[in-house]
Amino acid sequence: MLAAAAAVSLCLRAASAAVRHAVWMAAFCSLAALPLLAWITPAWPAGFVIPVASTVPAAGTAAAGLNASAIAVLAWGSVALILLIRLGLAHAGLARIVCRSRPVGSEKGVPVLETTDFTSPIAWGLWRPLILMPASAAQWPSGLRRNAITHELAHVARGDCFALLATDLVCCFYWFQPLAWWARGRSIEERERACDDAVLACGARGPDYADQLIAVARASLGTPAAGIAMVRKGELGKRIRAILDPGVSRRAVSRRATLITVSLFLLLVAPLAALRGQNEEIHKVGGDVAPPKLIHKVEPQYTQEAKDAGIEGKVVLSIEVTAKGEPRNVRVLEGLDPGLDINAVAAIAQWRFEPATRQGKTVAVRATVEVNFRLD
Repeated sequence: MLAAAAAVSLCLRAASAAVRHAVWMAAFCSLAALPLLAWITPAWPAGFVIPVASTVPAAGTAAAGLNASAIAVLAWGSVALILLIRLGLAHAGLARIVCRSRPVGSEKGVPVLETTDFTSPIAWGLWRPLILMPASAAQWPSGLRRNAITHELAHVARGDCFALLATDLVCCFYWFQPLAWWARGRSIEERERACDDAVLACGARGPDYADQLIAVARASLGTPAAGIAMVRKGELGKRIRAILDPGVSRRAVSRRATLITVSLFLLLVAPLAALRGQNEEIHKVGGDVAPPKLIHKVEPQYTQEAKDAGIEGKVVLSIEVTAKGEPRNVRVLEGLDPGLDINAVAAIAQWRFEPATRQGKTVAVRATVEVNFRLD
């Protein structure tokens, strides 16, 4: 989905920043909806197999599988929780700043507050959005103050506070995907450029507005990550170039067009969410499950070190034999010597079986195999 959004955004490089931002937000909405769609949509076979054990496997195999899966889930959950806590603390910190800020009026029904905690204008709030202006803004030229408020009002009108929170939440859960963080940066860049276009559409001159952004950036000491700041220094260069380029499209996007874009992406992601690996039940030999029969065997090789040390004995392995008679998930349960263990696994991987059967149908089974090493 992120790659598709990047491709669409590239194709729309001649369109306005508002259009490209709508594309990025549609991709993030699709990522958020993907787990729910995967749960509610009927499964379609995807052409790959997911083994599902029907019985308790050998102790060593079970412990290894449990530990690996538990560690993976714990690692993902721990990082996601840390990111969610950090996001919550950022919003709580900004809420405290709002509580100690001084109201100075309103613009188009949006409250405007004054604060001494930072030096760049900020839009914040989901249900009751507001604009936080730095205390120094009282001494700003009237044109700069007007353009700053217009920029933040554009964020409020576009619903960018919701968009930023949704993007951050998605990144918290998809933290392991580098493309998610890259896409977040692109959406922020397009969002700010869309609000710059709104300022220019209200009559601001490009060169004057560019100078004002630079002046605000010079005075900025950092702003809370939870709010939407007028200036973030890392993206300022591209914004200035876009502001000064007379050939840039500055068309706004209606909420209807944004809704249509999101709907198209959801229609695209729905079939992807329905794709499933086919569950292949792993049986245990016994009862009505006839065991597989070995039809091709490759003897394991002795290592020279084992020969020199006079090592003899057996290696006990757990294997799964697929419904096609192929071994997979070969694991050592009882080792003999590191080199011999490796050779035993390599040999069994080349074995072939007549598949196990259950009620006349071939099935996958788990079995234990012993490989003996004897010196002549």
